[in-house]
Amino acid sequence: KEYYDISVVDSDPDLKRFLGFSDVRGYSYINDKSYIRDLRVNPSVTAPLFGWQTYDVVFDTRPYSWEYVVDTADYMATADLTLRELSVNELSGKQDIFRPGDNNDAPRSIKEMEQLQTEHASLAIMGLSKVLGCMIRIVWFNQTNLLRVFAPVNDTSLITCYVETVVRRTFNTEKAMAIAKSI
Repeated sequence: KEYYDISVVDSDPDLKRFLGFSDVRGYSYINDKSYIRDLRVNPSVTAPLFGWQTYDVVFDTRPYSWEYVVDTADYMATADLTLRELSVNELSGKQDIFRPGDNNDAPRSIKEMEQLQTEHASLAIMGLSKVLGCMIRIVWFNQTNLLRVFAPVNDTSLITCYVETVVRRTFNTEKAMAIAKSI
């Protein structure tokens, strides 16, 4: 079976520590290695809205490419988010913001956007998450293995499940919102 028995995890503090979560009640687990090396709240980064948390996620992978960033943002816009805003940033600090509906000639997908055909320092998307039931902002930093998530959620386990679902592209499947083993 690919999922851990929740009652076993809840009753075994050593397994909880091995999985890397102090409060894992109510989450499902997949018997697979996590792509996440580290996930923590970053209080030094200002969140876009008052009361939001900033989560820095470091992946246990090589740095990802611009193509991966754009493809994953496109997946998120179709699988979970009602997209409200997309922005690209340059190392110089220049930022371009795009909002769906601002342009009648807007492309059908993020991958089709002319502005994303060239690489940028970062790409951010913000929208209403159907899974979390709240607004969320995700920022990919090009050619790194760092992802930043902003959300009005104070729950690292929930955000870990969400990020695992993003990386594995398992929204709308039985493996959605499951926690993988910590490395």
